[in-house]
Amino acid sequence: MKRKNCIFFIILLLILSLNIKSITCYSQNPQVYVIEINNEIDMGLATFVERGIREALDNGAGAVVITIDTFGGLVAAATRIKDAILASSLPVITYVDGRALSAGALIALAGENLVMAPGSTIGGAEPIPDTEKNISALRGEFKSIAEERGKNSEIASAMVDKDIFIEGIIEEGKLLTLSSSEALKYGIADKVTNSLADVLAEYDLANAKIYRVKAKTIENFARLVTHPIVSGILLTLGFLGLFIEITTPGWGIPGTLGILALGSFFSGYLLTGIGSIGIVLLFFVGLFLLALEIFVVPGFGITGIGGILAILASLFLIFPSFEIAFQVVSGTFLATFALGLLLLKFLPRSPLWRKISLPTEEKLVEPTFSFKYGGLLKKEGITLTPLRPVGTIEVGGRRYDAKSESSYLVKGASIQVIRIEGNTIIVQESKDNNN
Repeated sequence: MKRKNCIFFIILLLILSLNIKSITCYSQNPQVYVIEINNEIDMGLATFVERGIREALDNGAGAVVITIDTFGGLVAAATRIKDAILASSLPVITYVDGRALSAGALIALAGENLVMAPGSTIGGAEPIPDTEKNISALRGEFKSIAEERGKNSEIASAMVDKDIFIEGIIEEGKLLTLSSSEALKYGIADKVTNSLADVLAEYDLANAKIYRVKAKTIENFARLVTHPIVSGILLTLGFLGLFIEITTPGWGIPGTLGILALGSFFSGYLLTGIGSIGIVLLFFVGLFLLALEIFVVPGFGITGIGGILAILASLFLIFPSFEIAFQVVSGTFLATFALGLLLLKFLPRSPLWRKISLPTEEKLVEPTFSFKYGGLLKKEGITLTPLRPVGTIEVGGRRYDAKSESSYLVKGASIQVIRIEGNTIIVQESKDNNN
């Protein structure tokens, strides 16, 4: 009998020890990492949160608290953050200290414990555009995370789909957004507390050392660059710079700025993990094919079309969604086309343009028309590159930048210098070619 009682007592102690461990798991280590989400959710933020959780684990923290106050943002970014929370071996508490709307609600629901401040709200997560496909996909994300965390999946789904009716909670045709008290009442929130300090106290972390994860400069750069508006501006500047270089002799400031803009654009997407080296290489292969078409291959054919397709494919692949890609890419090409026409019309007349479009060395060595090109009139030579209408010619064994009187001359064509306009050599096809 005593032996049976002893065995029962040992088993009871084991059960109690397991329960105590589960209750105090947050306080095994007195260090808590706090990650703040207090503005738009984007891919740069996802990279930042992933790093914060990884650092907390590497440094032996006891728990992670993610504070949330956001109107939402990219669903793809929120999904990455949700996945990082679920994959974490550390307990992650999400604390809504204001708003967890749209994509922010998905992140809040992912926490092992969801705590809300008085007066805070959660929900209102209809995707944009609100197609049936997008609604169904996001509804599935909300439903699955609610089930994973033991919360009411129907209520979570109603935050996404306005066609869901729940008696006494939400009417059909309206999206569900809950206050903190409502979220607690319906089991979406686990607790309601006034501050982060109260959150820590609720989970036996009152004495924990708090480490606030700060964004690195490179992460802030990536977040800026990957914003759709900034991405569009960088792409437009990049294409404009290259366009100017193609239509003018030599290489100058516009082309350099264009390359820098494109480099900044792609580096931002590489840093956030959205893009890959393969996509970047595809883009520059497209540029190479276009350059080949413009400067080497006469006419416009498969090489040029292939280049355009490669550029378009790379841009659509690098953005997190087709909708964003379409908006940015279409806006970029329209802006580049319109600004390119304006530049062709007005820029050549600008004194500033004359200063930056030609190399300084040329102006210092041969500053005047009579000394520089006066002896070339009526001289004949050949084209070293196609003239579209600008390119490179050779006259008397020397290379010059020149402009064709007609719209196009092929490489290797015989030409004659017919006049000098300022610092520009104007040529036409030699009569020998026409015979």
